[in-house]
Amino acid sequence: MIGREFDVPEAGVERFRRWLENPDSFDVVQPRPAASIMLLRDASNGLEVFILRRVTGMKFLPTATVFPGGGVDARDNEDLPWAGPPPEEWARRMQCDTLTAQQLIATAVRELFEEVGVLLAGPNSDELVTGAVGEEWGQERAALESRDLSLTQFLNEHNLVLRSDLLTFRARWITPPTEPRRFNTHFFAAALPPGQVAEALTTEADRYRWADPQWPIDEGRAGRQLVVAPTLVNLEELVTAGSVAVAMQVPDHVEPIMMEPFWRPDGSLGIRMGRPY
Repeated sequence: MIGREFDVPEAGVERFRRWLENPDSFDVVQPRPAASIMLLRDASNGLEVFILRRVTGMKFLPTATVFPGGGVDARDNEDLPWAGPPPEEWARRMQCDTLTAQQLIATAVRELFEEVGVLLAGPNSDELVTGAVGEEWGQERAALESRDLSLTQFLNEHNLVLRSDLLTFRARWITPPTEPRRFNTHFFAAALPPGQVAEALTTEADRYRWADPQWPIDEGRAGRQLVVAPTLVNLEELVTAGSVAVAMQVPDHVEPIMMEPFWRPDGSLGIRMGRPY
């Protein structure tokens, strides 16, 4: 995939142009660790993924079609109740330190609960909560979203354990150095747990739906939705997978990717998939 080229979104043209002309003029910020999660289900017409459209007022990727996600919470530490592969194993898969791995998994689980009302947790390593948990724990979900409550506190208060075995690490994308807000985003996949219900509960999104992963790809190509490269490539891989079982298989290797602007031979501006530097 390295070297694959894309057209530059209109919102990024000026910053990418300035970067190519004078990169030293940029105060490059350190990317924040973040997680995004693709919630999947098998439907009568094939694999479906839950997508959201970010509201216009968002500082990062307004109006973009995305998966649930967000930045890590430093309060998710060694007190986080855990089941499944240990943080050390996730750290090896994601090529990061153990604490960061733990916080990234916690972020994926927390953001899915905050934004969609689906909770990958249960009373023990063999069970899961069921029903409309987003409604049942509506106040707690809102407190998580406002950061008045951490996932660690929530799980401990309700005698639940995080089920890391229900996640698969799929991809890692780093925001280009041209951007004032940068993220080192780890993409995960998870199947919709039996008996749970997914719906948009966050104020950060104004539309949501279960979709054949080809649908937002086609909408993006037609200019009816903003689908940025990380989302597009992950959607393409879901199209290829075709089922939850295949999409949940652990990749042999996940190569970190950072988009980089470049001048095309005809003098136009493009952006391509590159390695972080």
